[in-house]
This record gives sequence, structure tokens and C-alpha cells, in this order.
Amino acid sequence: MEFHIHGNNLGFELESRLNDISFVFDNLLPRTIIHGDYKIANIFIDRNSDENQIYAIDWQWYGIGHAAMDVASFIATSVHENTIEDSLELVRFYHKVLTDNGISYSWEQFWQAYQICWIEFFIYTVVGLWSVMQANDIESYKKEEKDGLHVRSYAHMKNLLTRTETFMKDLEISAVFQTAERQ
Repeated sequence: MEFHIHGNNLGFELESRLNDISFVFDNLLPRTIIHGDYKIANIFIDRNSDENQIYAIDWQWYGIGHAAMDVASFIATSVHENTIEDSLELVRFYHKVLTDNGISYSWEQFWQAYQICWIEFFIYTVVGLWSVMQANDIESYKKEEKDGLHVRSYAHMKNLLTRTETFMKDLEISAVFQTAERQ
């Protein structure tokens, strides 16, 4: 399967914008503590409490970054394939919780940050995971539940590709990459 952007393939477009993507990603604000590997396998829900407390485990990749990174990686790795198309609702809900709790952050700013974080996660996935996978790995990974769905579900792989393509187009049209070029 091949995806195209502006007449070129996605790989070429990403490569030609890699410095811009890195610059914008590295300068996303505001920054906060992020988990770094926020996926369903690293989340426990205490259903014995009245509040259904949620606990995140496995903090080996934590650091300082943009909160949208954990949102992007969670959606890319953990949302059930039947609800992939509805994942924008999760992004909007997360933004609403931020603003309801006093974080002054426009939807447009958060959405662009989310798109950049998604693209960054896609690049990590391609370079760090997909590039070393063998043809039968997806089928063997399906039997395990420790890895995210982005390495064991064709629907999630396609979602990563198509959303990255869409987000690259959106950011190309917006002023995000033009700002990076001036830096």
C-alpha cells in the first residue's frame, strides 16, 4: 500500500520536512511531565473504588514534553479498532479537561501540537519498530498483549499512516512549517 502527499510519497515528504518537524516538536509549549509510553498495557483501573482510580505504571520513558505526546501515543497504540474513527473525540475531551482545570490553551494550538506529536510518534514507530519487523511478526504479536496495537493490528498501522498523511497536509497548509523555516 502506498500513500501520497502532494504527488510525492509519504516517506519523501517526511524526510524533506524532518528538520521542521523536529524543530516544531522540540519547541512545543507548554511542557509537562509525560509518561512516554502511555498505552493500555501500562494502565490499571481500580474498579473496587468508587472513583475507578486509574494508575499508570512502567515509567521508564518518562520525561518533560508536551502532554499531547501521551495522548497521541495512547490513541495510536490502544484505542480499539472499532473506535479509531472516533478518536478525535478523545483528543477534544482531553483538551476540555485541560481547560476546565485552568490550563489556558486554545483548541487550535492543542490540535497542532497533537498533530506534531502524532507525526513524531509515527516516525519513531517506523524507524524503531516497523523497520525491524519481519513479514510474520504482526501475526505473532497478535498473540501477545504487551505491545501496542500499532505493531499487531493492520487497522492501527493503516490509521497511523493515513492520519500522518492528513496531518502533514494540514501542517503544510498552516503556518506551522513556515514558522520553523524562519528559525
